[in-house]
Amino acid sequence: YSGAASKFAAGGGALDALVTANKSFADCFAVKPEGMTFATKEGKAWRDLQGGKEIIDAKQEREILAALPRVKEAISVLADGLPVSYQVTLRGEIEGLEVQTRPDIWIDGETKKGPLLDVTDLKYVSDIAGFVRNFVGSRYEIQAALAWDLIEQTGRDMATVRLSYLLCES
Repeated sequence: YSGAASKFAAGGGALDALVTANKSFADCFAVKPEGMTFATKEGKAWRDLQGGKEIIDAKQEREILAALPRVKEAISVLADGLPVSYQVTLRGEIEGLEVQTRPDIWIDGETKKGPLLDVTDLKYVSDIAGFVRNFVGSRYEIQAALAWDLIEQTGRDMATVRLSYLLCES
């Protein structure tokens, strides 16, 4: 991988692009061919040709492509027939500071039990147990609190709101 904070951040960005179409996978990501190394002249030349694209390796691309239908199925199960939007931007003000957040998945509609808003963020992780264990302190709780506060500012009945993370383990 190249350009992201970690292999999983690069993979997460690639999976996110394929699921939410927030950016073009082909325009933003390049897949390093198997066996290529950036220590060689050819490898360096290939990398330079990629411009600003994020580079993931072929193994990670296979993992992401294998995960894609499962993630789409999970979103379908969460939605249960309700409309799904992606990359919905929430903006507001907290203590005089203008803020925004952009949840990956936004499911909003009327169910048999009443209205439901499910705000879900997709995370590509190396270890689900590790994600859970390290949740507090990861800053993801700040992301969730920010979304909660901005939704609350709209006047929505918060009893109808569910915040969650959809974890995809590599």
